[in-house]
Amino acid sequence: MEYKYVVLTNTTIGVFMAVLDSNIVLISLPTIIRD
Repeated sequence: MEYKYVVLTNTTIGVFMAVLDSNIVLISLPTIIRD
């Protein structure tokens, strides 16, 4: 039963990291294009 929470935690962290990464790319993209 405890594996369920491990999977849930890993999935949540993965989704959070994906959203954070995409936001960083979207914010920095104009600067990268300008250079």
